[in-house]
Amino acid sequence: MIKTIKLAVILSLPLLLLEVWGKMHVPTMCFAFLFCLFLSISLTQLSHKSWLQLSLKIILVLLYLFTLFMTFIEAVTFDFTGQGFTHEFYYHISLDAFRVGLDKYGWGLAVLLALMSVMVYGLLRWTQNTAKPHSSAYLVFFLSLILFNQTVSGRFLLGWHEYYQESDEAVDKQQINFWLKNGFINRADVPLKQLVEASKGEKNLILIYLESFNQFFVDTPPFNRLTPGINQLGQRFTAIPHESSAYVTIEGIVSSQCGTLLTMKKGNDSMMKASHFLANLPCLGDVLKEAGYQQYYLGGAKMEFAGKGDFLRSHGYDYIRGLEYWLEQGLDLNTNVWGLGDDELFNQAFDVVVQAHGQTAPFNLTLLTLGTHLPGYTYPECDELNLDDHPFLAAIQCTDYLLSRFIQRLEAGNYLDNTLLLVVADHGVFPNPKMKEVFGDLVNDRRLIGFTNHSVNGQKQAMASYDLAPSVLDWLEVSHNTQFLFGQSIDDDSHSSHKHLTRYKDWQNGQLVKNPKKACADIDETLLNVCQKNQLGSWLTQQHKLMSKQDQVLALGCSPDLNIDLEAAPRVFEVAGVNLYEKFHYNGYYMQKRQFTNGWFALELNEEQVVTDLKYWKQKDMPESEWQQKLDQSLGSNALLIRVNSSGKVSVDSKINQLWQTQELDNINLCQ
Repeated sequence: MIKTIKLAVILSLPLLLLEVWGKMHVPTMCFAFLFCLFLSISLTQLSHKSWLQLSLKIILVLLYLFTLFMTFIEAVTFDFTGQGFTHEFYYHISLDAFRVGLDKYGWGLAVLLALMSVMVYGLLRWTQNTAKPHSSAYLVFFLSLILFNQTVSGRFLLGWHEYYQESDEAVDKQQINFWLKNGFINRADVPLKQLVEASKGEKNLILIYLESFNQFFVDTPPFNRLTPGINQLGQRFTAIPHESSAYVTIEGIVSSQCGTLLTMKKGNDSMMKASHFLANLPCLGDVLKEAGYQQYYLGGAKMEFAGKGDFLRSHGYDYIRGLEYWLEQGLDLNTNVWGLGDDELFNQAFDVVVQAHGQTAPFNLTLLTLGTHLPGYTYPECDELNLDDHPFLAAIQCTDYLLSRFIQRLEAGNYLDNTLLLVVADHGVFPNPKMKEVFGDLVNDRRLIGFTNHSVNGQKQAMASYDLAPSVLDWLEVSHNTQFLFGQSIDDDSHSSHKHLTRYKDWQNGQLVKNPKKACADIDETLLNVCQKNQLGSWLTQQHKLMSKQDQVLALGCSPDLNIDLEAAPRVFEVAGVNLYEKFHYNGYYMQKRQFTNGWFALELNEEQVVTDLKYWKQKDMPESEWQQKLDQSLGSNALLIRVNSSGKVSVDSKINQLWQTQELDNINLCQ
């Protein structure tokens, strides 16, 4: 028994030390010790002489090693972000994230791997002399498995399950109308980005996202001493009270560009890392593209990290420059593990402004800095400053200096004369232990920096991150027909009753407050409860799924089969064995909830007979005498047109290489 207790202590010691580092709770530590105790009992009761018992012993050793490794990962994650296995943790799992983590915690991983090697050898060697294996060993083995689920491994697996689960809870029209009426959402649905219309733009746009830059850096002593440049700019520019809608970078960019919230869940295959995600949702870049803007995105980090590059490419940005581009140009990264340093980033941005300013088309230059990403980075151009000893505080000083100098260069060259400048943060600083040591309770102040050279009149309340896109379009004086699920211009008269939400908490009277745990039927017109918030998240995920292109494209081949029954429930519109009814769009909206039983269904095709778009027109929209003329204006060179009249009769025409031809319903040939 003494041997078993000793082994339990030895096994639990590294786990408990990691738990302490990760600021875990006492119950968590107790479960970790109990797991190690049952593990020790099992290991000392199982023999090496039986292949079954040896196999069980190896399984237990592997479970322990997995628990040790995951405890290290959780502690590292908590040390870096202040949170454990949240949705954004699973979202950011990638080789690039591992590379960054290795740069900061590589020493710890090396120690852990060495410890794990010693543990494997020691456990098998120390427990191999079990003379009389107990029959109770099998019972304790299964008890060990149960306790395994209560350890960090259980938290990891539970979080993984929640991240991947489908969000398909039905939300009725009454609930959606309640959200609309009380300002929790701005729209129940939005048109596809293909339907975006906008007047020609005249003003340029320079939009700067500062990484992890809270407002209290600027307005709260003693930290406001770190931002003399921004403080001086504040005397000439307009401050924009800015309430964060996001907690990580990609969330902040998508929220502000597209006027929506992200659930940061994999459910319904709507992961940002896939290039199809939100590809059909209208965003700021889509409207500006329609308005004739040349659009540039400059960032120091890899464009593939968290899917930024794919997202921006699918929303109107013409020139996307990240770490991959800078390496091709041979630029010095200044030892920043994330990518190009902010000093060189601002220099490159100034060159782009000079180049774009000489063109006839207006431009949108969007920047994302890196300096205030944890743990904080400074650059040679800031060496002349009296930098703080703490790396993150020094990073604030350096970012302030580089930003204010960049704006001064723009003003000196008169590049802001016909240009909207907007400086915001992507999200706030992570509330991890190190940041709490520096800022105390201020880490919970999620107000973000925001200022502009635009004169904002009559502002009634703060701007949420997802209000940025509609506000910017107003300030650029670009007329458009786009609306956003959550975002609303702060110049809108109804913005004063507009609620500001986030994934975790919601804003109320300038403070982030927890959603109360109440029944869904317990309605509050000012604050959603947890049940209603979950319903909203489910509805939002479904909306995002509708606005995302599908992974699979439909290849028709030469002779696709048709099976159409629009009187059925659900409606059947099968082409080549795939029901496409809900994937058609009419006037920019998907057909899912629209009950059309006749009309014109057009499948746009490429040269390989692969479907590239699905469009629908009501029968009254297309006079019989003009259908070819109207469709030629809307379709490419290849298409399959299926007409269903009011009596359900189906007729088929194809357009191949600009030539229309009537097809036989039972013998379609697209390769003539």
